[in-house]
Parts: sequence; structure tokens; C-alpha cells
Amino acid sequence: MTYQVLYRKYRPSTFADVVGQEYIVKTLENIINNDKIAHAYLFCGPRGTGKTSIAKLFAKALNCTDKDHKPCGKCENCRSFDENNHPDIIEMDAASNNSVEDIRELIDKAGYAPILGNYKVYIIDEVHMLSNSAFNALLKTLEEPPTNVIFILATTEPHKILPTVLSRCQRYNFAKIAPKDMKKRLIDILKAENIEYEDKALDLIVSLAKGGMRDVLSILEQLLAYGNYTLKADDVEKVYGLMSDEEKGELINEIEKHSTKIVLDKVNEMNDSGIDLKRSISDLIAIYKDVLLYKEGVEAKNLNYDEKLIAQLNNELTKERCLKNIDILIDVLKEALMTKEELLPYLEVALIRMMSEERSETALKVSLDKVKDTETEVEIKEEVKSDDLDEVVFTMVDTNKEFLLSILKRATKEYKNSDLKIYHHLIDYNNSSDSRKFFNMLKGSEIFASADDAIIFKCPNNYQKDNINDLASNKELYEFIYNEFNIDKMVYAINDDDKEKLIGMYRHLASYDLDGYKVNKYPHTKKDKIEDKLIDLFGKETVEIKE
Repeated sequence: MTYQVLYRKYRPSTFADVVGQEYIVKTLENIINNDKIAHAYLFCGPRGTGKTSIAKLFAKALNCTDKDHKPCGKCENCRSFDENNHPDIIEMDAASNNSVEDIRELIDKAGYAPILGNYKVYIIDEVHMLSNSAFNALLKTLEEPPTNVIFILATTEPHKILPTVLSRCQRYNFAKIAPKDMKKRLIDILKAENIEYEDKALDLIVSLAKGGMRDVLSILEQLLAYGNYTLKADDVEKVYGLMSDEEKGELINEIEKHSTKIVLDKVNEMNDSGIDLKRSISDLIAIYKDVLLYKEGVEAKNLNYDEKLIAQLNNELTKERCLKNIDILIDVLKEALMTKEELLPYLEVALIRMMSEERSETALKVSLDKVKDTETEVEIKEEVKSDDLDEVVFTMVDTNKEFLLSILKRATKEYKNSDLKIYHHLIDYNNSSDSRKFFNMLKGSEIFASADDAIIFKCPNNYQKDNINDLASNKELYEFIYNEFNIDKMVYAINDDDKEKLIGMYRHLASYDLDGYKVNKYPHTKKDKIEDKLIDLFGKETVEIKE
């Protein structure tokens, strides 16, 4: 007997077999039982949610001759449908048959009376792929349909269908299948197939399918082939590049310890081994969300992750910390989606920001602990030193437009050309875990302006801009540029919008009072270099300094 794939083998044969879409199934059953049948229906929703399966069931039931149970599966019409040779139920894929000629041929055949059943039913899948002329040809038939002809249109993109077509159809919106319903269906199938499984593996498969029943069965089939028809959570993680819960917990622990090198090495290792980074980011967001819910008293059974993991993280994370990290991770997904570039650099920058934010929060807590006995807010402000305020209260460097304009006023082409050496070995930074963060900070940027004490970088996206301007990251970049290139200049970052605003302000430079602005640099310790030691021994004039 020919092997049949799972999603075909377990395609519902009656309305009772349908998973999810209860209101749609109930409505269609009432339509049939009360004989209130329209001439056109539109089924729309995400892929794999049952649009085509229910369309076929509806067509089968419409032609079933049983009085009480439709479809009965026993009458001549039902048997003919089950054998895929019913002459009055016609399926058409609009993705490959989308021309006006295809629709005209369909309309010509629709004029003939049904051969076996009561209705001639046309199921047009991916109907949004029809050309405008094909839609217009179909519209005429929908306005004045032949007797006993029914159209069922299915689509994932209803917004692409002409409004005049939409207005002539009964519309049904299919929702994603609930995880609990998909899991129950998987258990029924695995028991029917006599296959052993791990419960955790089912949860992972359901999360991968994202609400699509067809997808969940396709994923299951692939995993059964890989695991020799046993289903284990480890196999799901290997095949689909997922981090285990233990690995996720360890990564978060290292983030909270701000172990920059360990964290960056870990994500590079994940990327090299084929781990799905986008999925991993979503999982981290889900863990932080579970911690927040746990803090609010939500029961463990209603969380996505094991209570032991969440309880442990609950002791280490504050509510504010969870919210900040969720915001940063959501931002990195948005940026990667907008730019369509490799995700790894964006993730690395996000993790650096998360670890930098933690240092700022810790420093603030220490500073405030020193003055916790003071009685008023004024007294607290007086006792916190100005240096503490610079390092703690402010987490971003000053990017006030007038301040940046004061730098632009003093900038020259000569300074800019000299500072371009920062980019000369940029690609080399990526080869070392110690300098990879600076590659990610500067990749794709350009020097917008350079003065004697400051450089303004123009960045391709807000994420890179924010990372350079983040106080902790900014200090590291300043020190790196100083030690690597002997450039003692503060660094600032802008985006395209900032650039245009600064150019507009520069055109009216005389309107601004910029005398009070001053660039304050970080204190630094320059690393000893071999050239410095040679100069000390033999004098600068006898030592060739290589840039």
C-alpha cells in the first residue's frame, strides 16, 4: 500500500474531526441543516488552519444525500468524494491558474448542471493570486451565478481581493489553532500510530507550528523519521536548532553576571552550530515574560517554562530588569526584520546593551545605598557627587542637537580624513572575541564630522546609534579608539534624521549661541605599546611608528 503522509492520512472526514474553528463548523452545519445556502463563501486566515479541509468537508456535506448526518461517508456522493473522483466538486489552485482565460474556462463549465450531486462546488485556493482581469471575469458570475453552483474562495491575504468580490461573499475568518487543541490532536495521532513520545517534545512541536495544524503534522512526520519513529525533546532541539531550557537559563545567568566575553562567545557558537537565533530571542523574551507573570502570582501551570527555572530567575531579576530586557530584545527583532541583514551582529549589540544596563543599575543602587539615611530628596541630591551623577543617573551620553552642532562648527575635513584610519582594520576586529563588539558598533557606520576633541558617527539604524551612545559602551569604544589608534576624542552617534537636522541647523549657524558647550572626556589609562618602550629607549626620531 502506498505510504500516506500524516496530514493527508488524518485530514478530517467529518465536521466532528475538525480541530479548532468551532464557530465556523457550527455555522456551516446550521446552514446545511436549515438549507440556507449562499452562492459564494470566502474562507480567509493563516496557512494550515483548515481553510481547504473545511471547504472540502462543506462541499462533501452539500452533496450528501443522507437526511440526518451530513456528510455521512456512506452515500454514493460521499464515497465518490472520498475516492477523489466526484465530478461536481472541482478544486482550482489560483497560484498557477490565475489568468482570465482560466476563469473563463471555469465559468463556461459552471453553466452545465451537476452530474451526480445537488450542487456543483468550485473551491478556488489562494484566490488572491488571480489577476485583476480574472477577478473581474469572476465578479460577473458572482453577481449572477448559475443555478446550483457554489463558489468557495480560500486565501491567506484577503486584503488583496477586490472589494467588489468581497462584498458578494459570506466571509469566515479562520483563527490559529489553540496550542492545547494541537497537542491533543498530536497525542491522538501518536496513540493511533502506536508511537512512544515525550510530553516536552509535543510542547516544542506545537510552539514551532505557530497555530498551523498542517505544519504541526509535517514537523511531527520529519521528527519521527529522524528519531526512527520515537519522539524525544532532544531530537526536536537538534533538528530545528533550538536551545534547551537549561541552555537558556545558563545564558540568562551569564547576562545577569555581565560576563560579556562568555555571552558573546556563546551566541557565536550557537550561530555556528545552526541554532535559530530569531527563535532563541523569542524564547528569551518568553522566559522574561514568565518571570514577570510569576512575580504577579500566576500559577506555574499557566507558564511556558518549568517552575524551577522561573523561580530561580525570579530571585535574580527585578521587574524593571525584565521589562528593559524584553524591550531591548523586541527592538533587535524589529531592526533585523527592517534591515533584512544577518541577525548575529544585532543580537550581540542587544546583549551588550543588556549587560551595560545592568552595570548602570548596580552602580545607581550602590550610590543610593550610601545616602539611604538622608531624609529628603534634596539632601540625597546634595550628597551624590557630580561624578556619580555622570556615571550613574545618566545612562546615555549627551546628544543634544546644539551640543553636537558645536562640534560640527569646529569640525574639519582634515580631522575627518585622519580619523578614517579607525576603519582601516575594521574587518579584523570581528576575528577576535575581545574586539568583536567594536566591529558590531562600527559596522556600516561612517564619520559624519570630526573635530579636535570629538567624532560624530552616522549609523545606519537606531539600534547601532543607541549602542554607541550607551554610557558603558561609549566608554569602552572611547578607550578602544584611544589605545588602538592614539585618537583621544569623545565619540557620539546619530542617525539619518539627526544628520538632516544638524545640516539644517548648520545653515543657520549664526542663530545659535554655542560658546557654553564643552566636550568632557573620560579619564583613561593608555596601554603600554612596544613603540612607546622603543621611544623611551632610543628616542622618537629613530623609531618608525606604523599606523
